Amino acid sequence: MTEGRPSATVHVGLDVHAGSIRLAAVRADELLDERTLPHDCEAVARAVSRWPPVPLLL
Repeated sequence: MTEGRPSATVHVGLDVHAGSIRLAAVRADELLDERTLPHDCEAVARAVSRWPPVPLLL
């Protein structure tokens, strides 16, 4: 990271359970999103697509 310039990188964390997936997205020290999704790959892909180009491996 360049000094004095915040990172533009978005980090997405997933907490996977049998019936749901908890998603949190952060950029530097800013919480961008936090939500519970159904346990469905397409729902996760839609949620993560808000921050392109986030690589998504399912």
